[in-house]
Amino acid sequence: MVGTFFMDLWNLFHPKLSEPSMPCHHNKQALLMFWHHACQDCPENIHRIISNPIVTKQIGFNYILADHEDQEVVMFNRIMLPSYYAILRMCCQASRAFALQLARHQNISWAFKNISPYPTQYPAVSTTLRILSLETHFVMLIILVILLIGCGRTF
Repeated sequence: MVGTFFMDLWNLFHPKLSEPSMPCHHNKQALLMFWHHACQDCPENIHRIISNPIVTKQIGFNYILADHEDQEVVMFNRIMLPSYYAILRMCCQASRAFALQLARHQNISWAFKNISPYPTQYPAVSTTLRILSLETHFVMLIILVILLIGCGRTF
């Protein structure tokens, strides 16, 4: 479906939309929603993500502003984050190697620290993060979080 334009779409996202120049970038939101819909029930598109080393290395670097007092930011995140985390979940379900790589990514521990404690502000995201933690492919992620807590890191 997005095969011919896959790298063009990726190059739009990273670094142009994934970096912090604008915390509420609606083109980023629209692109992630499109990508999410393009990946649902289309394993070929998920395979394009998980088989591309450039994408797998950088997909975790999605700037997310966690200003829980700013209603514009909260509303933006409510719409954008479920699509983003759903893409990551589908990729993890398709590839254990991707799941292990993502489990080691610094931004995933950041999400558990800064997004998951706010279930009333981000109900869909909190549900997705809980599902991710229960998925078989995310056992390593849970182990990583436990190890970080054991090393004195606080969440």
